[in-house]
Amino acid sequence: VGGAAAGSAPGLPGYVPLAAHRADDAGQPAVVALPVPRPYGPWGRPTGRAIEASLPDAVGAFVAWLVRKSGWTVTERQARPSPGGHETSRVPIEARHVALLFRRFYAWGSDVTRGYVDALEARGLRHLLVGGRSFHEREEVAAMRAVLTAIEWPDDELSVFAALRGTLFAVDDETLLAYRHRFGRFHPFRVPRALAAGEIDGADRLLPVADALELLRRLHVARNEVPIARTIGELLEETRAHAGFVMRRAGEQVLANVLQLGELARRYEQAGGLSFRGFVEDLRDEAAEGQAGEAPILEQGSDGVRIMTVHGAKGLEFPVVILADPTSRLHRATASRFIDSPRGICALRLGGWAPLDLLDHEAEEIARDREEGIRLAYVAATRARDLLVVPAEGDAPQVPDWTVRGGRGGPSGHPLRGGWASPLYASLYPPLDHRRHPQPAPGCPAFGRESVLERPPEEPGCENNVAPGRHTFAASSNPGDGAGTGRVLPFAGVPPAGPAPSPAGPALSPAGPAPSPAGHSVVWWDPALLQLEVDAAVGIRREDLLSKDAPGEQVEKDLQRHRAWLRRHGETVAKGARPSLVVATATEEARETPAESGDEDPSRAPSPSPAVTLVELPRASARPEGPRFGSLVHAVLADAPLDEAAEPHRGTARLAAPESASVAEIARLHGRILGATDEEVAAAAGVAARVLEHPLLARARAAARRGECRREAPVSMRTDDGRLIEGNVDVAFREEGVWTVVDYKTDREVGETGGAAQVYRRQVAIYAEIIARATGERAEAVLMRV
Repeated sequence: VGGAAAGSAPGLPGYVPLAAHRADDAGQPAVVALPVPRPYGPWGRPTGRAIEASLPDAVGAFVAWLVRKSGWTVTERQARPSPGGHETSRVPIEARHVALLFRRFYAWGSDVTRGYVDALEARGLRHLLVGGRSFHEREEVAAMRAVLTAIEWPDDELSVFAALRGTLFAVDDETLLAYRHRFGRFHPFRVPRALAAGEIDGADRLLPVADALELLRRLHVARNEVPIARTIGELLEETRAHAGFVMRRAGEQVLANVLQLGELARRYEQAGGLSFRGFVEDLRDEAAEGQAGEAPILEQGSDGVRIMTVHGAKGLEFPVVILADPTSRLHRATASRFIDSPRGICALRLGGWAPLDLLDHEAEEIARDREEGIRLAYVAATRARDLLVVPAEGDAPQVPDWTVRGGRGGPSGHPLRGGWASPLYASLYPPLDHRRHPQPAPGCPAFGRESVLERPPEEPGCENNVAPGRHTFAASSNPGDGAGTGRVLPFAGVPPAGPAPSPAGPALSPAGPAPSPAGHSVVWWDPALLQLEVDAAVGIRREDLLSKDAPGEQVEKDLQRHRAWLRRHGETVAKGARPSLVVATATEEARETPAESGDEDPSRAPSPSPAVTLVELPRASARPEGPRFGSLVHAVLADAPLDEAAEPHRGTARLAAPESASVAEIARLHGRILGATDEEVAAAAGVAARVLEHPLLARARAAARRGECRREAPVSMRTDDGRLIEGNVDVAFREEGVWTVVDYKTDREVGETGGAAQVYRRQVAIYAEIIARATGERAEAVLMRV
């Protein structure tokens, strides 16, 4: 696709050929053309509708063959390559290695992916629809919506009937008819008491209806008193719907979709939703508009086929890529808008009318759209790491330019011409005279001679048919020449076709892709080898588990596994209920730690702590008190320079003034922040000045000059029982291998022997213990009453 993706208009990127990263695996193909088994419509020619109906089944069958029977391998990156080993290894193909890429998810209001999803589910292949919008089209979601509607509107007999007959209650028609004939209507609030009490003849037969109506009544009464998700959960619990849904075919996806309703309910309430009725009405509106996507059940790297758009796959890489929905158009036939930024104009087509600015530049806009479509095909093709699968039609004629849409009827009107994968077809289709002469395909089963499984009776054969097998193409002389025609080896003398005619517009790039300089080969598959028309899987999986004839020893083993799972589940829930990390401040730890741990839990007992030295500074009897004053003193001491009490040119302490100008300014600043009074500000400045003049702080100043002093240092420590203790140390300095930890306190109780004094002593002891553990050196604790 490289040559076709190269833009010819100014400003568009040029073609840069891809360099080979590794050698191809000679034992399996790298490019496969997957023919549509039944491309012919009712008028005896291939039609887009016939291709859209037949291709999904072929894709599902081919994926099933790849995963279960092919024996092919793909490269997989190792998360942790061994020393001296390779970063990649070859592993058998699994469903998680496959990606189906679409140009669109919706066409004319219908879900394009639905047929592909059904084909995968019918073959038991897990899948992940990334960004789809088919949530409300799922049968299980419609059944849940019907029951929720019956809960909200019990007078709506049709909704109640749909709930009773639906998946959750599954009452048979005969029982419903008998109940309706005998009691007149289905109403949750009109259940005869005699029936519920079993006093009516034939009550056993009608009890399932009565029980279901009673459940609907209870849920209706409580619907606006409990969270909506709880109502949904109770409904599923009472009907044992979890087991019923998960035992279906593709049950993981079914159950995930049902549980997604609970998640939607939580989002509704978080967004301000007030009532159960509002939620049900929102579900009905979303179902009408098709807004919600299916619930994701698979994460990156898990087992399942990815179904996504090409735009969503940009920047990603998959071992196997299959291009789907080939009838989607490469570009629009008309331009929808024209933007002229310098003139500030955006010309739009409205109601079928177009302004002159748009009409004058329509050819240019169409050409740009076509360029983008070709680049998108290039992006899709380069997402494949090991295998690229492109859908094709085996009876297609020789077309000079696949990217140009042809007219109706005749060879030029082929339904795949102008499709979004059409830039690849020039490198897939051999010339007409070589289509019937393939080579054996390595790693593939023995092929037949026809790549179309079913034709109209009047056309038993087609001379254009590409025979299944390996077709080898030579390289073009110029990667960007746009010839768009491969040459089949060994017939190197076959000349390539001339340049394809370009549509109108100066910005159009060359029409077709160019093979790599070394050439390439394509394996055309035989649709007769695919297991097509697999019946949709219905019913439940492992029905033998529900049989009354199950062996007793098997039942006992299953019960033991279930009990073991319940035990592990309970342990996991209990473990998850405990915080993984309990954080406490040093003050909280000091309050909780007993002074004498003889009668306490050994795990809570404190480790041996250093002795605490109490230093008391003189204080005025009428000094302010309280938490605000204490916070102010601590803030001033934290910001005041340690050398504030020293003369600028002498090392002796300055005792002339109770506080310096700098300390006073700091006190006034913090006083304004805390809303302190002038008296508190003056007192705090005086306290800070006296603390800075103390010999203990003189030692701290000397340590600071050596770079061995810390102030307001955050510290933390893990205790023996796993808790994290953290706090802030006022001052800590080191002298001759010993740390001195100082903690300021302004309370009167510090010098007493009461509970508060003990808490403060334990707090500074904890700080000293943390620093001793962190440094491996001895630490002394000092409690300074200021």
